[in-house]
Amino acid sequence: MRIEQAAPGPEPMWYAASAGLVEREGGPFARRLLRAAPWPEAVVDIMRVRLDAGQAAVSPGARGLHDRRWRATGPDDTVLVASLAERPVLTLDGVPLAANGTPKAIRASTRARGLVWDGASPGEVLIGLARRALPGEALERRRRSGRIFRPRPAPELEALPDWAAARPLRFESGYRRRGPLKGFEQAPFEAIAAEPIFGACHPMWVAEHGGPIARAFAAALPPAWRTPDADVIVNAKINEFEPGWYSCLAGWHIDGTSRINKRADGTPDLLDPGPSIEQIACNVGSTGLTGFLLGRIDLPVTPMGGDGRGVWSHILDAAVEDGTLTAVRAPAGECVGFGFGDFHTCRVSRKPGWRYFIKAMRGRGDVPTNALRETTGISWPMDAGHWPDCPLGIFPATLPTET
Repeated sequence: MRIEQAAPGPEPMWYAASAGLVEREGGPFARRLLRAAPWPEAVVDIMRVRLDAGQAAVSPGARGLHDRRWRATGPDDTVLVASLAERPVLTLDGVPLAANGTPKAIRASTRARGLVWDGASPGEVLIGLARRALPGEALERRRRSGRIFRPRPAPELEALPDWAAARPLRFESGYRRRGPLKGFEQAPFEAIAAEPIFGACHPMWVAEHGGPIARAFAAALPPAWRTPDADVIVNAKINEFEPGWYSCLAGWHIDGTSRINKRADGTPDLLDPGPSIEQIACNVGSTGLTGFLLGRIDLPVTPMGGDGRGVWSHILDAAVEDGTLTAVRAPAGECVGFGFGDFHTCRVSRKPGWRYFIKAMRGRGDVPTNALRETTGISWPMDAGHWPDCPLGIFPATLPTET
């Protein structure tokens, strides 16, 4: 099986890396921050994300950078902030910070606010923070999840369109329990943090090159999914959660609609979908667990050329409210099967912790890439009404390990 190591990029991400770690393994952006730091003991936080239009790399709610959990840096002490992007991504006391990678010395009480990305094309962004710290404040951990702030994709509907009264589609939503992932029903943080992550890999490649969790998952797949000619790919990611973060902001949805038969207007033909995609997944870790809907639901078909955004979400939410459907979370550490017609979503994290999410998909017709990846991401909804309780909304003062 072919293996490729995805290019790690010029800048690894860090949670509060010490000077020694930055000197040994940090990228040029982190080292520039460290060189500008005047303190004998300093830590450097680095985050790298890709922004689409309407998203922000820093909390859009203005507030001071200081974190009450810092022990060596008070509100009136100096910190260093830097960003590197095509355009400014945050303001400091209302003044845009130049996005040229130059560290800026400011008081820790300075009020920062993220700017929404308004570029016509996506942009790569680096954000860094350096501060004076006691030795025990160095977290010494590579980040695997960049954090972004983004709007929810579906618009709010006050009333359903007339065409939604006819509901010819009937779905029996749920998931099938396939048993625990042996040895990892309650995997510790360190086991999750050590796993490699990857996308679109064949199960045989995963069995050879994955970490212990990924290899156990590949071994748990049905034999027909593990043959050399099996039309199966496996994706895996690590999400580093604090309360309020999501692995993504997709609402209730069914997978496979991008692969099924299309109508004349290019939208999915849900009345005649054709072959379906089978999926088996496992949430390792006890936070940010995937949500599923259980029960029978009838749904409308969007008219040819019509706008169906938000219609299904409105109906599904109402069905949960009146008890027609039951919203549950997938069991932690257990493999579950689901497919076309099984509604699921990303659920908000309720406590700090890291999650390893791994999923196999059969019947997509993809060519496996068999390559490792460096990072994945998590999101905070802009309509949440509040922001994460950490500097810039993205640099926690303690590791989000499970508590």
